[in-house]
Amino acid sequence: AALGQPLGRRALLTGIVAGAAGLVVGGAGVLALADDEPSADTDGKPGNDTPKGLTGLPPEALWAYEHKSATDETLNAAVIGGRTLVVTTESGATGVDVRTGKRLWQNADAAALHPALPASGALAFVAGTSGLLWISTASGKVEHQVPYADGIADAPGLTVAGVAGASDGQVWFTGAHETGTGKAAEVSTYLFAFDLKSRKELWRAAISNGRAPLTPVYQLIAVREADIVVRQDAKSLLPAQVRTGRGRSVYHCFGRADGRRTWSKSFGAVPPAGGSVGDAKGRLFAAAADQLYAYDTADEKQLWRRAGAPRVPGQNSYAFGTGTLAGATLYVANRFQEVYAVDPESGDERWKATTEGPAWNGVPRISLSESGRTVLSADGLQVTAFAARDGERLWKFQNAGGPAPSPDADGAAVAPPAYQPLMAGKSAVIRRGGSFYALPVD
Repeated sequence: AALGQPLGRRALLTGIVAGAAGLVVGGAGVLALADDEPSADTDGKPGNDTPKGLTGLPPEALWAYEHKSATDETLNAAVIGGRTLVVTTESGATGVDVRTGKRLWQNADAAALHPALPASGALAFVAGTSGLLWISTASGKVEHQVPYADGIADAPGLTVAGVAGASDGQVWFTGAHETGTGKAAEVSTYLFAFDLKSRKELWRAAISNGRAPLTPVYQLIAVREADIVVRQDAKSLLPAQVRTGRGRSVYHCFGRADGRRTWSKSFGAVPPAGGSVGDAKGRLFAAAADQLYAYDTADEKQLWRRAGAPRVPGQNSYAFGTGTLAGATLYVANRFQEVYAVDPESGDERWKATTEGPAWNGVPRISLSESGRTVLSADGLQVTAFAARDGERLWKFQNAGGPAPSPDADGAAVAPPAYQPLMAGKSAVIRRGGSFYALPVD
């Protein structure tokens, strides 16, 4: 196809295989996706009445940035304060100007296995490899530090397994430390709460150890006025925990003031890895098989149920993923590449759209622009933008020359990483592996 002209999906996929560069923006190849012909991707699958038609070209990328790191390094990224992209790896942290895509700084002393989070005073919080760090987003300088070795009382040598999340100036993470030596050694594992402004520990709650290396990773499901709801990542569950759960997710509620665990519950048949998000009203929106459910976490009552694409014999169900709540709407996608806007009160569908992509094993993740006007669906193939008001499909984005499948330890091909939109004011920084693009979205 000619430069600037719409590319049909067949032309797009052919271009990827052939190494087509597409639109050249900022020195990196970017493919603009637009549908100008019916797609055969859904042949023989449910929902063949999904809408067809033209999808506009994506907005022109403002810049492109490639972050070089070792292939075995964990790379995380976050936009802090709407102005700085902070990339963290186990060898250091890097700051990139969101307006220009230019690297601002690098700091080997801010190495971390976890993404940065916003803190007060133009600072980013990082659970680093050596301690809790507060770094300047402008210079990368470590302004404050709480070392793991001796900075956290009665927990020397703390190892942080995962950062669950942050809200209202508080951050929650799981960590463990060892006491005693030899056969007498014991591992104590906690969920910690820290105040991001005062940099003081608010509380710690003893939790069960997880699968080796013992410290469980928690996911933040809901933040309410008085408490938080978390769930242990399915990969860190011990066999005994799996048996006790009987194939269902177990959610835990902790008081925000004192860390007291108020309940541990399962809801319906939601599995350990089933998509889950909660709201401030005490509701949980969770997926099981091809259904999306709403529960009242106080009394475990099912509030409503919504069916998605029906199961096809011999295939996995088209499960829903984790939704995103914005105002009075729940946005959620399923594995059949359908994106829904749902009324969280009743479960009524406000609109349904499709990315027109093939049904992968994974489910698209949904993000919302900061204005709330644009819904972004991101998976391993593309980013698709929809109008939040009515579900109109606006454009698709895909980078050419992105990371190729690589073999794992057994020689099997591993799919390239999924796209991840990071919101930055009226723009979104689209990440795929170590490649970053800035696109205006509003």
